[in-house]
Amino acid sequence: MQKRPTAGETRKDPGSSNGGPDGPSLDVSRAHRFSELVRHRVEHTLTSRSAPPDTPIARIEEKSKTVGLRVWNAAKKWPSAAALCAGAATIVIADAIGVGELVLAIGAGYAIYEVLAKNVPLPEAIREAAQIASRAAE
Repeated sequence: MQKRPTAGETRKDPGSSNGGPDGPSLDVSRAHRFSELVRHRVEHTLTSRSAPPDTPIARIEEKSKTVGLRVWNAAKKWPSAAALCAGAATIVIADAIGVGELVLAIGAGYAIYEVLAKNVPLPEAIREAAQIASRAAE
């Protein structure tokens, strides 16, 4: 396994379709900023309320966003459990559409764990999971 580049560094990435003769490159700092933006927007969405007060919609919004925020915080606190849940959900979805359930679930679980526990940018985590899954399928 190769060393992860730090923010501001660029590394050669075989999963991308653009780049020079040595292979494509990935701007890790840009991917990291994007991941941080997504996390910030998820937290902002879960903590803000937009429905008119004292209406049935406001009560539904309050309940659903409160539960969503608890799930989000739990996923950040226990990324391994979140990865298992994501893997289980992926098995159910893959079974419904007929894909190799186990390989897909392992890949999804690995990617979610990398994002939540190690703060790896989502595109990089998905690319690594896909590489692992393709090796496992061989």
